[in-house]
Amino acid sequence: MIEELEIYGFGSYFLCQPEYHDVDLLIVHRSDDPKSCLFAIQCKQYFISNVAGGDVTILSQHEEQQISFIAKSGARCLGKVDESCREGGLREILRRVSEARTHGFVDQCYQIKT
Repeated sequence: MIEELEIYGFGSYFLCQPEYHDVDLLIVHRSDDPKSCLFAIQCKQYFISNVAGGDVTILSQHEEQQISFIAKSGARCLGKVDESCREGGLREILRRVSEARTHGFVDQCYQIKT
């Protein structure tokens, strides 16, 4: 099975508030099996290295459903990334993060094809 993640943005940066202290991202992965967790951790490391002020939270789909984090935080989807197009997908998410404040934020939860 190919691992797939959904990446969300939330918080003051994505609400285009004049002042923000960090860039909040949420990674939602399939399950708590080692392969799914490892892929999520690798993507978190990528964002921490490439997003100034990046604050990245990881939840499994089950955990997210239990606490309704997306609904409660008002998170909006930046896109989906799977391991078959990891680098291109992650670069596209970075582009969307950087454009969120200048072009407005559109929920874009669909598969990135690169």
